[in-house]
Amino acid sequence: FWLKFTFCSSPFGLSGHIRCKAMGCCASSKKYEGDIKTDQKVAADSIASAPTPPEPKSDAAAAGVSAVQCDATKQVDKGSPESVVAGATGAVIFDCDGTLLDTEKLRSEVTFLLLAPYIPGLEAWPGTFQDWKETYIMKAAGRSFKQKGEDVDKERHDAGLKSIAESWSDGLKDVAPVVAEAVLAARIALGLPETPVGAGLQEAKWAEDDVVLKTCSQPCPGMPQILAELQTRAIPFSIASTSSQDSLKASLLAAGMYDPFLPADKLIHSGESDFDPPAHKPKPDVYLKAAAALGVNPRDCTAIEDSDSGVGAAAHAGMGFIVGYVGGGQIPRSMREEAAGILMAGSRTNDKRGADVVISDAAGLLPLVSAWRSGTLQLPITTPPDCGEGVQVWLPSSLTQETEEDSVKLTEAQRQKSVTALRKMPSVCELP
Repeated sequence: FWLKFTFCSSPFGLSGHIRCKAMGCCASSKKYEGDIKTDQKVAADSIASAPTPPEPKSDAAAAGVSAVQCDATKQVDKGSPESVVAGATGAVIFDCDGTLLDTEKLRSEVTFLLLAPYIPGLEAWPGTFQDWKETYIMKAAGRSFKQKGEDVDKERHDAGLKSIAESWSDGLKDVAPVVAEAVLAARIALGLPETPVGAGLQEAKWAEDDVVLKTCSQPCPGMPQILAELQTRAIPFSIASTSSQDSLKASLLAAGMYDPFLPADKLIHSGESDFDPPAHKPKPDVYLKAAAALGVNPRDCTAIEDSDSGVGAAAHAGMGFIVGYVGGGQIPRSMREEAAGILMAGSRTNDKRGADVVISDAAGLLPLVSAWRSGTLQLPITTPPDCGEGVQVWLPSSLTQETEEDSVKLTEAQRQKSVTALRKMPSVCELP
């Protein structure tokens, strides 16, 4: 269950409605008990040299609650409501694509246009080409490009078709004309060549991301003002992203958002580039590295995320306060409620911890960060905080054991359905 609140101008005043809705999310419940320790150890070299995090300046700290040391070799406290220290003095750590920058939609559109000709039966999906694109982008949210390619390859294998790599070399001959025409028109509109260029799919993705990010990157609405205000208040912030360093720099420069993150080696962190092998979310490494670079305790930090894999990474790293954000262009307004439910579902974490709150607009960030840092906002949040006029806020409520078990059963049942059936479902949850 989760609660949705829509705020109007009066402080704590509710105009509109409060409603409670049961959602059956097709959650993937990967277990990371063994993996997290290994993943965190990968980041140990960079974290071990970080300065000792300061004690939280809070009533809890004054009462003798000691801070958990930022040690990547240990299993970090997952930040259960009982253990989180209120009045945290840590940093605000942002995801980038789809959170700071409205680039997730650009990247996702490039991905879709590259993969669409290879998706078996795409022309039979309900709706228009735009509907197909939005459905695909939402269902594949949080997965790396490599994983998305593997997903399509599995569908092709099940359909008795050649792999993407084989079709790339031999020339794609099984694409439906309606798909080919729509893809061509969309590629031209984005300023891409009529046909992908490169030795393979990954090379084409790198080249085409570079084109759109350098020409089309824009901040998510209100985010530049949020960064400016954080600077004014001397609240430290940084980026923890799965994207490569080159990609992050190109998109931040194009959007005019690079300067606030200098020096980049301290404030811009990449799961793709900063670890060998890469440590993609929901692994915790990039969040641990970001916190260590600032010399802060992850449990005192706020994470801002737009995907369930990102929420999973923040939870696995023991981030104290996780704020979900659904204001990016990759999430249609009509799907914000579903997206909020997914962010709160905890489908990519060991302990099912999801976002502590989800907001629709960047304007809601400062009230939440301020309340968290001052100690006036306690977890779990049971009373809707005032996030400003027009900002939608979703809160998770307590799930009963019975409801959790029913949700797991529903998830397993959903996973038994065919890919075709999954496509027709209204859920925007990431395909397992």
